[in-house]
Amino acid sequence: MNILLSINIFIGELVKRIEQDLQEANTAAKEKKLLHEDCVNKVSFLEKSIKEHDNSREGRLKDLEKKIKETKALLQSASKDLNGSCDRLAGLLKPPIKFWISYYRT
Repeated sequence: MNILLSINIFIGELVKRIEQDLQEANTAAKEKKLLHEDCVNKVSFLEKSIKEHDNSREGRLKDLEKKIKETKALLQSASKDLNGSCDRLAGLLKPPIKFWISYYRT
């Protein structure tokens, strides 16, 4: 009878240890599940942020391309105006220069 009592106590302790191990395993599993859910949420947020950033980046690039084209057009126009002004200035300066050259030659 004594042996049966010892076996019963031993089995009871084993059951307690198994229950405790099971409870610890469940707690660890819950923590890992929460960590996994947190990681999934972070990845989802990052994917969304990347997509939004990419969309706004494309818009900014299009705006910059438009501004560059406008600036090039203004530059070409200003260049034409400058060339025209230089031609007029050269036309205005030719007679006085010819005069002074002929004046100093004599």
